[in-house]
Amino acid sequence: QVALRALLTHCLIQMPTTGLLVKALANQGANIPESPATPATKQDVLKLTSIFNRDNPKLALAIWLMWKTASRWDDMTTLFKENFLVSSPEEIIIHWGDVKTNKTQEFRPTSFTVVLDPSPMLRASHIINTLSACERLATLSTTDFVKTIKPHFPLLTAHSFKRGAVNCLMLEAEKGRLDPRLRPLIAKHQDHKHDFPSATLRYTSEPQRIARVLGTGQASMLL
Repeated sequence: QVALRALLTHCLIQMPTTGLLVKALANQGANIPESPATPATKQDVLKLTSIFNRDNPKLALAIWLMWKTASRWDDMTTLFKENFLVSSPEEIIIHWGDVKTNKTQEFRPTSFTVVLDPSPMLRASHIINTLSACERLATLSTTDFVKTIKPHFPLLTAHSFKRGAVNCLMLEAEKGRLDPRLRPLIAKHQDHKHDFPSATLRYTSEPQRIARVLGTGQASMLL
């Protein structure tokens, strides 16, 4: 953005206009990191969760959920107890808060994610269910999160987990084990061609059913 601002200014575009152009371009590229992050792997996630499970179980859970929902760390910081519509060993359902793709619409298809796992999610559901009312799951800033994992994985960033999960799901889709339309849905990327109509979602009184019908649990099960 700094380089773009300098270039536009050099081309004699006035600063207010420059600022608007920079902001517009940044918004359009909100889901694209400035440089590709090193993708995390499931083994990386399991190692990190084992490191933090004892002394910081909420951090360990946030890292695991970040992988299982193909999310960024800043998505995790939007989660409060109230965002978990269901939390059981068999199923966790998330109604996302103020993430980048649904800031203006509560009932976008990307607002709901079902988390499933081949093993019972006993520890995860217990931590979620013991959160107090209005308690945030992840309290570290993105900068502090990267500092926390850096001694263990120096090359990973806050975007590495989403990139790794998306790569994994792309491979599953290529092998025919996943509907490719579910990959952008669980990653919370807008897909205007295949998006479920938001107007229809608003007519449904039970958000848990919305989440299940959208099918993200199939993708989460593979992560």
